Amino acid sequence: MGLARKAVEHLKEKLGKKRVPEKKEVPETDQVVEQLQTDTQKGIYRMSAREDVKDRERLELLENLQAQYPKMIKALQKYEIATLGMPAWERVRRGLTPEILDKILKMQEPSLLLIPPTTRQSKLEAINKHPARRQKYNTFTHDFEDNDLWNGGKSKIENKWRVSIVEGVQDVEQDHEIYDGKRRNYEMCKLWVKKYEDRGLDVINDADTYLTLIMKSLADAKPVDSKTFTVLNVNGRNLIKPFHLAVGGWNSARVFLDFGFSGDTIPSVRLRGLVGVDVSQD
Repeated sequence: MGLARKAVEHLKEKLGKKRVPEKKEVPETDQVVEQLQTDTQKGIYRMSAREDVKDRERLELLENLQAQYPKMIKALQKYEIATLGMPAWERVRRGLTPEILDKILKMQEPSLLLIPPTTRQSKLEAINKHPARRQKYNTFTHDFEDNDLWNGGKSKIENKWRVSIVEGVQDVEQDHEIYDGKRRNYEMCKLWVKKYEDRGLDVINDADTYLTLIMKSLADAKPVDSKTFTVLNVNGRNLIKPFHLAVGGWNSARVFLDFGFSGDTIPSVRLRGLVGVDVSQD
């Protein structure tokens, strides 16, 4: 049951307890919904939606994501990326179902990403063309044409806008149940994937998503992965055996998209949780 509908039922129950005189008609459900939504937008009536803890958390999360929407647009505009065809907030909102919101609530600092249907190479060029504060050098890359490394093993990107909510914390915290000083990088990646899967989350698995996160974080003057790095190619095939890690981060006043050896043991190996949002609705 949606937040508004729950609030309506609660409101109707309260009205019933007040023994409204028979001559006074209780508004129809649709009218109550409309009035509740109007009052909520004005900040007048929010009690019903907030009485339940889960509903309160969902509502606060929705408000947070809605506030991020114009900031994401500003970040794209800073990098001169066209926003034609970008899904409107109303469409994004419809994709944020209660089930999706509950998954997002398991993340550290959820970040709304509007991922444009441009190539990863063009995103890279945009970052280099519009350096952020403290960015002194162009992005360092390794074998950036390799789709196995940088596109999740897919040969082509989808020519459409995508919306994802990702773990936006500046540096993902260490998990000492994963890092014990002995496990190799690819073994730690397996455990990170399992950790997120147990929460019902996917992980960032391509450079396009990560570069969009980088642009947003640079626009906020808080570049992600300044002390860690995010592995970007943990598809199923790569988790079977050791593989070259495609990693992204911020170091020495530049963005880097480099590779690491899976057989090494590096404390700063991290993954970032992701939840995709379906914006294909009419």
